[in-house]
Amino acid sequence: MKNHCPWALSAALVCFAALPAHAASNNRERVRIESTDRFTVAPDALIRLDDSFGEVDIEGWDQPAVEFHLIKKTQRAYGPEEQDEGLRHLESIRITTSQSGKKELTISTRFPSRNLAVRPLRGKTNADLVYRLKVPRQRALRIRHDVGEVQVKDVRGDLNITSSIGEIVVALPGGGRYLVDARAGMGDVSSAFGGEAEREHLIGAHLLDDRSFDARRLYLRVGIGSIEVKKISEPAPKE
Repeated sequence: MKNHCPWALSAALVCFAALPAHAASNNRERVRIESTDRFTVAPDALIRLDDSFGEVDIEGWDQPAVEFHLIKKTQRAYGPEEQDEGLRHLESIRITTSQSGKKELTISTRFPSRNLAVRPLRGKTNADLVYRLKVPRQRALRIRHDVGEVQVKDVRGDLNITSSIGEIVVALPGGGRYLVDARAGMGDVSSAFGGEAEREHLIGAHLLDDRSFDARRLYLRVGIGSIEVKKISEPAPKE
């Protein structure tokens, strides 16, 4: 009986030894900062997002204002005695807003200085940023994004969106008219509003649907990633 199941004792010892480390890890948490701002803009205002990083989610609404909800999170989990370190890191990432009258609203992101030779992603490797905006539906957007996903839903003004790496997804009402000019340096593009993507240099793609000149213009560019322009699903009629 002594040697009937020797591995059981070994497994129990391993599990027991792991308990203190597991318990300690439960006390570690990601540091998080959230804020919400609201801005009144003119009917023909341009909304700009410069040097964003992470996740961008923008949706059109009926209000004559822009609501901006920002989430900053550390990727690393910190123990209770290290929370201030994580907080300082998040506070070093500066997101500022400025308005030129009510004609233009700009949201800019600035990370700590980077040394391209040593740490090209300094300040970004331990941060998750989420930008959630609600904007008047007819406003124009200009977005300059770095790395991550950009999603725009039901914003019917002209869109000018560029991203270095990631995905761009634009969802628009099916009855609208849009001039789509989308290009991926390395990746795929598609549009539910017509036009067929052409391969470029085997790894990239370009879609240009210029059949309608009386239309909203969608200028979309991604270095590495994908672009999708899709139709918003219409709600089923009530019986």
